[in-house]
Amino acid sequence: MVWARFSEVYNHRWPSRAMSEYRHDRGVDGKGLYSVKREVLEAARAAGKATEAKKPAKPAPDGPERNPADSVDDRDLAAGGDDASGDELESVRRPRLGVRFPKPDSAG
Repeated sequence: MVWARFSEVYNHRWPSRAMSEYRHDRGVDGKGLYSVKREVLEAARAAGKATEAKKPAKPAPDGPERNPADSVDDRDLAAGGDDASGDELESVRRPRLGVRFPKPDSAG
């Protein structure tokens, strides 16, 4: 796989007759950058619609950084932490009685 930047709309026809569309206003950065097979890049380059590009840098994560203290060792599985004490949490144990139906009058 290689990175390609498309300058125009390019439709690639595969041997199975399927078609893939690559657009100059879309892609991973919204500016025509795609990760494609080398054969797609070569065909698009021959048509004058793409050039080879460098691999993009990974963007910084959007979410907050986790504190190492908020780990499974502390039994805190929530991303933002859980400030409730143990006695405020709902009990996990439930009775296993099932549904009880009254006996019909004809049962005796």
